[in-house]
Amino acid sequence: MLFDYKDFDHWVALAKESPETFESMRQSAIEELIESAPAESQHRLRCRQWQVDQVRQLANNPLHACIKISEMMMESLVHGQEIIAQIEASKGLDLNHSQPPTAKIIKMPERTGSAG
Repeated sequence: MLFDYKDFDHWVALAKESPETFESMRQSAIEELIESAPAESQHRLRCRQWQVDQVRQLANNPLHACIKISEMMMESLVHGQEIIAQIEASKGLDLNHSQPPTAKIIKMPERTGSAG
């Protein structure tokens, strides 16, 4: 059963009252979420989570960790967009549809008789 990730107040209270329990539940929730992903994505997600954990461990404080993780995710997003743009360019594609698609419209002959 998936954790209720939306109960922010519960997570805050747990972190304050029992940091060890919070960390254990956090790791369980992350693993549960990764396990719910398609099998072909799980290794990549575990690698990304390892990176996030390393940033958290090296950060001076939670806010610093949050900022660094946000930067890391933004870099990943920008890199992904750059790769898509390179693929589009190499194939001559324009997936952003800056030019509307064109097509030749042909007239179909009218049907005769009844359908049915």
